[in-house]
Amino acid sequence: MTPLAWTGVVGGSFAAGAALAGLLVVPRRREPLTLAGIAVGLAVAVTASGAITAILGTPLAAVVAGLVSLGGSVGGYALVSALLSGVRHRCDLPTVPPPRPGSDTLVALLVDLEPESYAPGDVTRRISELTDTGLPDPALAVLPFFYAGHKARYRAVGGVNPEGAQAAALGERLETLLEGERVTGPVVAPCPDGDVLAGIVAAAGAAGFGRVVLASPYVAEPRRIAAAKRSLAEARHGSRSGEAAPEVLHTRTLWTSAAIADAVAERTWAAARDATAPGVALVMHGRPGPAGHGSDAFAEQENSFANRVRTAVAERGVESERIRLCWDSWQTPDVTETVRHLAMTGCDRIIVAPVTYPFTNLDTLVELPAAARQARVDDDVPVVHLDPWQDEPVVAEEIATAIVRAIRDSDAL
Repeated sequence: MTPLAWTGVVGGSFAAGAALAGLLVVPRRREPLTLAGIAVGLAVAVTASGAITAILGTPLAAVVAGLVSLGGSVGGYALVSALLSGVRHRCDLPTVPPPRPGSDTLVALLVDLEPESYAPGDVTRRISELTDTGLPDPALAVLPFFYAGHKARYRAVGGVNPEGAQAAALGERLETLLEGERVTGPVVAPCPDGDVLAGIVAAAGAAGFGRVVLASPYVAEPRRIAAAKRSLAEARHGSRSGEAAPEVLHTRTLWTSAAIADAVAERTWAAARDATAPGVALVMHGRPGPAGHGSDAFAEQENSFANRVRTAVAERGVESERIRLCWDSWQTPDVTETVRHLAMTGCDRIIVAPVTYPFTNLDTLVELPAAARQARVDDDVPVVHLDPWQDEPVVAEEIATAIVRAIRDSDAL
């Protein structure tokens, strides 16, 4: 009887610890299962501990059973935490349509999006990207809380990330603009890793396309898309020369677009013009590690574009001293520091403009407002949060122009 009771203590507590870690990680619809696991595990462990105490009849037995239960629960929690590195988000290959009549070119719009709903595998990928920059691996004790925090972001916006719908709308607008060109698409690729890009190119070749244009709606190329392009290039370089494959073209990023910068400045000015002393925080993407300190093209391009917007906003009437550049995270000044500074300079309205964000996402809906609230400015100083570009006509027009230019430059070679 005693060995069976000890097995119940270890097994029940182990199951309860594993279920606790699972509760922090699993999607909300599966939380009842983990809660049931915690309840059953605790019930088994407590019942078995009581049996051991009754059999041995000493207070020491209860203490030892309690310590064993604690160790079992820690072991279960640690095992689930250790297994999280193997949880991956599956990237689906977008459907490649057949060529339009007279078309030999497929356009793919690459967008680095978070999933529409919470996916633990996407959190694993993001943690992996952070550690690749040189940051230490999270301790097993705190790792599930990263997933819980990410899940809470989705819960704060009703469980649905709107990025995907906005990217699809941009794709539809691009398709309309490109109707007069000899192209098909665009195909929107919301999860562009190396395998997805290779799959798109292979499917395009199988469908009869001779060329694939990879376009994106970003001021500077996100790390994930840049890595996927490198992976694709390496795979194509290593393939047998006799294999027929479509030509792959790349459009330039949008950091030099005066039209988009002017449109962003106009939207910012529209929110600020009727204030007596408006202040503006132009928010860029912060990056951890050495890549977050202005040493790479990403930082330089975003900074250049944001400064272009700053100049345009100042030309419209906002004092240049009250237009500040900042980052969403990892770098300083951040949003909290910038909003607090603008309030201290006497601004009677503060505009927070995510100038390098193409789509409304969890950052713009949750993180930026939370950071602004942490500045704790007076209630009589409103903080206005602007939406990203989304599918504004000028953005689609600039991307369409870049696509056509890439094709014509290739034809001219």
